[in-house]
Amino acid sequence: MARNNQQTINEFLLYTLNLKLTNRAWSWDAYGEDVVVLKLWAMQREKLPDGTDRIEVWSPPPWRKLVKIARNERRLNIDRLNEGGTTYAILRGGDGSDEREAWDYDADRLYKLSRVVVDHDGHEYAIVDCAISIDEFLIRRAQLRWLSRT
Repeated sequence: MARNNQQTINEFLLYTLNLKLTNRAWSWDAYGEDVVVLKLWAMQREKLPDGTDRIEVWSPPPWRKLVKIARNERRLNIDRLNEGGTTYAILRGGDGSDEREAWDYDADRLYKLSRVVVDHDGHEYAIVDCAISIDEFLIRRAQLRWLSRT
């Protein structure tokens, strides 16, 4: 993670990745017409003994804080991922705080997510399909927009 990013994570999502946030104060995720990017914590990423790479996207109650609107938004995006919607993760550093203007995130790559699995305690994990560079992400989105216009 790079604490010295030139933009906050929200600015990066808005101005570099050209995505939208429902609300800059509470949104955990960002959107485009064809994609969702989840802001996830790097500390919740793990590699299983079988080589599976996964990142926690949902934890069951009790929650440390009630953030109902953001949780509802995340739940919809997890459902979208399970239905095959194109979904990526951007990893944040830190300890899971709610710092809105976070500077500590991976500005070099996104992680393509393929599906969600649930463990015996009800924690939900997105399986990482692959990592892609920011340039590749932007090129893929531009190609999709171009194809949709032709």
